[in-house]
Amino acid sequence: MVLFTGFSYGGLSELPENEYFSCSMGSTIAGEIGVFGYKPSVLMDMLAGKRAEVGTKVGAYMRTFSGDCSPSDLETALQICLYQCAESCPMYESIGFTMAVRVFSVVGLQGSNVMVNVKTFQLVYQLFTTNVKPGEEEVKIVMQMAEEAVHAQERDPYTAFANRVRELNYGNSYFFRPIRISDLRKVDPLKACQYFNNCFKDPSTFTVVIVGNIDPAIAGPLILQYLGGIPKPPEPILHFNRDDLRGLPFTFPATVIREVVRSPMVEAQCSVQLCFPVELKNETMVWHSFDSSIKSSKLI
Repeated sequence: MVLFTGFSYGGLSELPENEYFSCSMGSTIAGEIGVFGYKPSVLMDMLAGKRAEVGTKVGAYMRTFSGDCSPSDLETALQICLYQCAESCPMYESIGFTMAVRVFSVVGLQGSNVMVNVKTFQLVYQLFTTNVKPGEEEVKIVMQMAEEAVHAQERDPYTAFANRVRELNYGNSYFFRPIRISDLRKVDPLKACQYFNNCFKDPSTFTVVIVGNIDPAIAGPLILQYLGGIPKPPEPILHFNRDDLRGLPFTFPATVIREVVRSPMVEAQCSVQLCFPVELKNETMVWHSFDSSIKSSKLI
């Protein structure tokens, strides 16, 4: 197996409030249209018989793509990521992919003499070269699904409890406030897709790590061909330094708050949540996150 991930700093926290809801729907709308240049159903048929998956995520502070594949399908995954960038900026010359790439070879039981297929690198290529454009049919489907999800949450008794917890913890910040039907009515599909395209358009801002049962001598030329072939825009797009990122707009309660939320249910059920503020520094945040994951696993 081969695992790979690429990340770039800068995400939804950099957006003004009047653009947040539209841009936050970008991943959902783009996913229905097809972020790799093909509709999801068509791409599934194209990848039949191959093990190559690539997913994207636009978070508060980072934009990432990640996936896994068999060593023989590594080239396919990289090519799909690259294709998205070429369509989104066809006017750019192929001036090289300036990603910082680190390759770690983990030799399996049968050694690392593995033939690398074209398909995995193709996925990464197509992600950076596809220009997602909103279609009326796709947008209608996404908005209907979003409205149904909102109605389903409104019928869920636990949602009232979870929403109130977020409201108390984050001061009713728009970033943490649940999406309402009125918010969906204001979503601009064109702006949503433009934001998603920009999130995965400039390869020079991404760092990529690849680890797995691969031979660097075989994988190296493929990385240079597909990642190195992604066109770079003439001006940086969404280029941020980690220490300069804008913090999320919220205010934690200054005093202790105890509150009981009641909601009608068929069967009586209780849920308790304790929250307290923790301030983490950048240099220790990763280790605290890792430590929390280990402790949570042991508690469960």
